[in-house]
Amino acid sequence: MTAHRIRLRGPWELQWVGNDAVPSHRVRLPAEWLEVVGNQVGVIRLTRRFHKPSHMGPGERADLVFQHWPGRWAVTLNARAVETIEDCGGPEHRAVTDLLEPSNVLTLERRIEPGSASMPASSFGEVSLEIRSD
Repeated sequence: MTAHRIRLRGPWELQWVGNDAVPSHRVRLPAEWLEVVGNQVGVIRLTRRFHKPSHMGPGERADLVFQHWPGRWAVTLNARAVETIEDCGGPEHRAVTDLLEPSNVLTLERRIEPGSASMPASSFGEVSLEIRSD
């Protein structure tokens, strides 16, 4: 089996859902937790656009690979649910071959509760698209 990994580092669009006081802005992942979240609480939404790899053949499959995602994150690809990730140290794979389109939108959402905004002390948020052929 061969695998090719494409890192989805950035830019990611960060938005605090329902909080117009904090404007949306771009971030690059992975990043330090406090750099991204700060002292905010509420629902954080991270969105990343990417194109389907043009070299994918009919016998290949695609997985999203997550590493270092603290807490419970709802994952969608092109507005379709992907299996949730929870306290992911990683790597955790999610099959997305059938969800890929020529142009894609990956979204991750999590509720940040009071008292959890300052966790963890290290960087978080690694995501890759892995193309595999058997």
